[in-house]
Amino acid sequence: MSTSNVQVHCPVCDGHFRRFLPYGKSIPLSPLRPYALCPSCRCMERHRLLWLYLQTQTNIFTDTVSVLHVGPEPQIQKQLQSLSNLTYLSIDIDCQWAMMKLDVSDMPFANDTFHIILCIHVLQAVRDDRKALSELFRVLKPNGWAILQVPIDVNQPHTVDTALVVLQQENASQFSPARLYGQDYLELLQQAGFDVHIDDFVRRLPQNLITCYGLNPNEDIYICYKG
Repeated sequence: MSTSNVQVHCPVCDGHFRRFLPYGKSIPLSPLRPYALCPSCRCMERHRLLWLYLQTQTNIFTDTVSVLHVGPEPQIQKQLQSLSNLTYLSIDIDCQWAMMKLDVSDMPFANDTFHIILCIHVLQAVRDDRKALSELFRVLKPNGWAILQVPIDVNQPHTVDTALVVLQQENASQFSPARLYGQDYLELLQQAGFDVHIDDFVRRLPQNLITCYGLNPNEDIYICYKG
């Protein structure tokens, strides 16, 4: 590929492309986004933001820690599994590449098991998100941290439960209960016991990097601590 045609970069797979691909459907929770999907690893805006945040703002690449990855993204799982400093485990209720088939609302792990938890756009599809958050808090070690991202409409005060929406997955679709979170998501996390820091990491990046990495400039990182 000619370097003159390269305009975007996926930090997850280190691929360089002319542009990212469209993704989504014309439904309220998943509108069509014209520059969302990496042509190589299939990561989307939230995955690229997560990876950049992990690289630049956390200890996940340097410290000897245990990681629970809920609803793993294939390429991110592959990258994290390759890190010798991590004890890594991925779970999902039906994802074919997850290491264990488990319901995040009912996990068999002992209290205070994991240093780090990653859960990206999973909770909106869990029937009892409060129970899931309680479980995530329970298995997180004291002084551990979790990144718990969900679809949020910052303009609405309350979370809205929807009927049936298509949850898009790689090579498959399914119908499942879902919700669109509102400004009360912070309160929901706090009620589960987390100390929450809303990090505006992406807003502090130069505009040229936001464009190059294909990021959503309005997506904050919800990083949740267990004191």
